[in-house]
Amino acid sequence: MKLYNILFFLLLSQLFAITLEEFTYHTKFRNLRVGNTKIEILKEEHDQTILKINASTNKFIDLIYKLRHFSTVIVNDIDFSLLATTQKLQQGKYIDSYNATVDYHLKHISYQNTKDIKYDTYVDNLIIPIENLVYDPFSIVYYLRQFDIQIGEQYSFTTYNKNKLRNIDLYIEKIESLRTSYINTDCFVVVPRTRGPGPLLKHQGEMKIWFTADNQHIPVKIQVKMKHGIMELTLKDYANKK
Repeated sequence: MKLYNILFFLLLSQLFAITLEEFTYHTKFRNLRVGNTKIEILKEEHDQTILKINASTNKFIDLIYKLRHFSTVIVNDIDFSLLATTQKLQQGKYIDSYNATVDYHLKHISYQNTKDIKYDTYVDNLIIPIENLVYDPFSIVYYLRQFDIQIGEQYSFTTYNKNKLRNIDLYIEKIESLRTSYINTDCFVVVPRTRGPGPLLKHQGEMKIWFTADNQHIPVKIQVKMKHGIMELTLKDYANKK
């Protein structure tokens, strides 16, 4: 069966999924509010959790630099390990999309670029070998909420993005006060770092995540330092529908 057919059946499960939580973030770049990002966590009956990510710039920013990011990430219900993902991305004139499924029995990821799927042509069609569980970078943020987070703790993961695997460690660095439009509270500051040489992101990029220092561990802020400035997601609304 072709990869996109497999993904069709996996994504069909969204029709029967129940929304558990919704996170809506202000998206800022260089301290300018440029759009919004919405992340939904859904529960599907076959031991699966679904993360849906929808990020877009506002109409004014679209005139300068249009950004769209649509992702559906299907993970294991217990440990949030990746099962399948479909990604669509536009950054200015750059457009890309791909699908991937993980087969832990065969120990590989089937990756297929779908940018030109309407012409039934594919730029890439790869089999990527794996040794252990792999994780989508966004799913790790929400999986970490299940841990008893403490200062000084470290958690290790292998992340998958497009056609690359990377080993990272998440350090619980400190607690600091954070003020947002949604909440003013103390937060754990979590810093992901690569295991081995090289930066976490392209162009010496860095990342930080702020989780509320309570039993919910809500991710209220995600900051990414990039080549041309700092991108921030700051929580403006949260709905718990459990």
